[in-house]
Amino acid sequence: MTDTADFPSLREQAAAPGLDPGRPCWIFGAGSFGRSLASAMQAQGIPVAGFVETAPRTGSALGLPVLDWSALAREAPQAQLALGIFNRDTPYDQLLALPAAAGLPRR
Repeated sequence: MTDTADFPSLREQAAAPGLDPGRPCWIFGAGSFGRSLASAMQAQGIPVAGFVETAPRTGSALGLPVLDWSALAREAPQAQLALGIFNRDTPYDQLLALPAAAGLPRR
């Protein structure tokens, strides 16, 4: 579990450098929050390439592919990610570790 003293540094890591609105983005989480995030991003003109989940329950959401981490690392190794999960049970630093464990670079 993350110490609350670490929250400011984790928030800073999540905020920087931000998304490049000209590059397609993959959304971590294909549940209702992730789908809402995808719709909001698309409405703002930000291209969404698809979704990534640790254990996908479906092959597509909103007409976009849903991949697992290893497939994303193979198909889009420089993927830009947005966190689309509302998860109170998993510490934020553990969520950030998932893309790194799949070999995706940290930005």
